[in-house]
Amino acid sequence: MNGFIVVFKPTGMTSHDIVSRVRRLTGIRQVGHTGTLDPNASGVLPIAIGKATKAIPYLLEERKVYRAELTLGVETDTCDRYGTTVTTSQKTAASKESFLEAAQFFLGRIEQLPPIFSAIRINGKRAYELARVGKTPEMKMREIEVESIDLVSTDQNRFLFDVVCSKGTYIRSLCRDLAIQMGSVGHMSMLIRLESGIFTAENALCDWDQLESALLPIDQALSHYPGIQVDPGEEKRLLFGQIISKTADQSAEVFRVYSASRFLGIAECKNNQMKMKRQFI
Repeated sequence: MNGFIVVFKPTGMTSHDIVSRVRRLTGIRQVGHTGTLDPNASGVLPIAIGKATKAIPYLLEERKVYRAELTLGVETDTCDRYGTTVTTSQKTAASKESFLEAAQFFLGRIEQLPPIFSAIRINGKRAYELARVGKTPEMKMREIEVESIDLVSTDQNRFLFDVVCSKGTYIRSLCRDLAIQMGSVGHMSMLIRLESGIFTAENALCDWDQLESALLPIDQALSHYPGIQVDPGEEKRLLFGQIISKTADQSAEVFRVYSASRFLGIAECKNNQMKMKRQFI
């Protein structure tokens, strides 16, 4: 079994919990996720099985879509509802217009300060490991991109919104910063990941008994690379690590390679010279 499945991770489970479950169900050790989703968040978690684990570095997962809820009035050390209160504000009521106006400050390429309870490494240790023992890790600003922030609904001091953003964006930090921009403090009270690259909630596995039928072939997950055909002689040389002469679209450097209808893997082509980068047979 080789390919990808999309799991809708429930709140309370870690990404590793999901990986362990897939290993048990399939009997395959080569299982991995394409990017951690916080235990307290739910939503899309792409899982690679078998040879698909080698394809993870080639996935196009820059674009993420989340549905989040901001609650005004309380800021926590984790920037979500599971942390310890560090600041409160009497300003807990804000208008729809106030949220939309604040959101404009966070569109486009911006710098964001990650929360101290995060998996970012600081001198070899995870930031959350330092924070849990009472240390304050020195977090550095990171450049991210926020494509859109769309308000879904409001209820007193809570604002439900959808955000389209780049990989590496911390929605907890975005909620913290939105609250400050609105003249208050706040935290993320709910988070669902709706999309991660080509993987969407609509295609998520609903029944674990249907795991095998839900498997997405490796080459479909790599469809952002153009495909190219090789003949049997070229196939043999490529699979032995040799360079072949191959005319290809010079606007691209990385290709999905096929021989007849069989997917061979990913190859690099420069100046009409092609060599395999990763085999998947």
